[in-house]
Amino acid sequence: MNRTSFVRKLIAILALIGMAALLIAGCGGAATPNPVPPTAASSATAAKPTATQPAAAAWQQKWEQTVAAAKKEGKLTIYGDVSPKLRDSIMAFQNKYGIEMDFVVAMGSLIVTKWTSERSAGLSIADVFHLSSGLAPSMKPKDGWVSVEPYFILPEAKDAKAWVGDLLPYLDKDKTMVTLNYAYTSYVTVNSDLIKEGQLKSYRDIVKPEWNGKVSFFDPTVPSASLGLTVFLMKDIFGLDGAKEYFRQLAATKPVITRDAAQQMDWVVRGRYPIGVGISHSNTSDYKSRGAPVTTVRFSEGGSINAGSGLVEVPPSPPHPNATALYVNWLLTEEGQTAFARGMAASPMRKGVTFEGIDPAKVPLPGEKIFLYDEDHSNYGPEAVPVMREIFGDQLK
Repeated sequence: MNRTSFVRKLIAILALIGMAALLIAGCGGAATPNPVPPTAASSATAAKPTATQPAAAAWQQKWEQTVAAAKKEGKLTIYGDVSPKLRDSIMAFQNKYGIEMDFVVAMGSLIVTKWTSERSAGLSIADVFHLSSGLAPSMKPKDGWVSVEPYFILPEAKDAKAWVGDLLPYLDKDKTMVTLNYAYTSYVTVNSDLIKEGQLKSYRDIVKPEWNGKVSFFDPTVPSASLGLTVFLMKDIFGLDGAKEYFRQLAATKPVITRDAAQQMDWVVRGRYPIGVGISHSNTSDYKSRGAPVTTVRFSEGGSINAGSGLVEVPPSPPHPNATALYVNWLLTEEGQTAFARGMAASPMRKGVTFEGIDPAKVPLPGEKIFLYDEDHSNYGPEAVPVMREIFGDQLK
């Protein structure tokens, strides 16, 4: 199945999922795992596959060996832009297997800088990464990731039909980045007490004079949801020339520009700047779940289906390869997908996983225009950055 067919199938499936969700709301070389030799007990459990179940016995033996070796390693180090809510949710892995989870958390660009410095110094600390779809693809040309496929052991994880689109959820053709969730977003969040539904129907409404002095804009020249919006409007909605003209109009309204995501959300919540452009869907849902009057706007032009930070990537030669394999497989099970989806507050990629706790604003509506954010979008980011620097010039800090 080619990507065009996949996108069409994805759109159809997402429409059905959207209906269900709304009803619920109303109601280097590849570093492959190197397990230790099996113990007598595990060998006995999986010994001598029968003629009817040879494959089952093989994966079961490998799984038991990997679990045992992972427990001996005793640790898993995760690098990424991981929110407290996501961290707390995926700690279920540690509780289940007794493997200590160590998190190195920072803005994605800082994580990349840290990791690049470590590699230059010959250090290997990180086992897995949760970097965003806007940033992770930039690491591939630098041999940042290896294929995740050799780490798959459980049939439950490898079953393509268990996933939206009936395809394993890779973001890229090289199978180095796995998409764990999807979410509808327009990248625009508003104070729902001050901006009523229907007041903003099109992206073009934001640049109307009536909203002058009421808009904040996250710096689009750094890896962020704002850069995702920039690419989305350039590739999917207005085209390059049309998007340039749109952003010139936005610049003319003199929006306040920030690189502080928490500050921008605070501005929206307090109504100082009730329209926030370039805000991630995860931040919006997090604040909304705590009772803040915020929501993502749905525009007539359509929205992007974006995994945000809901990806998993594996670097070359992780220091705890068995714990890495265990974690990657767990993430793709129903149990792991449930925990990750709740932590991200975004729709899971695995079919049949509950939408409980998922903001309906992040689920595509039936018949709604949606565009899949993939590796090609991310690779377009470096081309978009100089354009935005030229347009916003001195307004950027």
